[in-house]
Amino acid sequence: MPRQCLLSIILLSICILISNAESNDEQQSGRSRVSEDQLNMALSDQRYLRRQLKCALGEAPCDPVGRRLKSLAPLVLRGSCPQCTPEETRQIKKVLSHIQRSFPKEWSKIFTKYDDDDDDDDDDDDDDEDDDDDDDNNNDRNEQVAYIVQ
Repeated sequence: MPRQCLLSIILLSICILISNAESNDEQQSGRSRVSEDQLNMALSDQRYLRRQLKCALGEAPCDPVGRRLKSLAPLVLRGSCPQCTPEETRQIKKVLSHIQRSFPKEWSKIFTKYDDDDDDDDDDDDDDEDDDDDDDNNNDRNEQVAYIVQ
């Protein structure tokens, strides 16, 4: 789930950036509201989405949006977004669904990259015993991913 949140924050930040460029008067909790039209417009910009995904993977330089996303990564990797509104949560799920369907290779890379980052923090004393646990965890994550796409 934390990887899903990272992707969603990436794309939600893109939408917020677009929203800020179009209108600075709508403020909600210090952030602009992202309309469905703005979200759909951002999701249809394949080039910009790929650039943000490459930034998240460390394969390309980051623009200000990407740098902001990387600063949010620790919060996201904890698996929560306490400051997200219900509307933002719904939009995050929409973005994740789009990324999973439209960018499966990038999604897999990001999922693996941040999963590996989590594994680096774990103790590797009982590698043989942990393999079964890792398989169970991967199955749980795959089920979470499948849930979002539906």
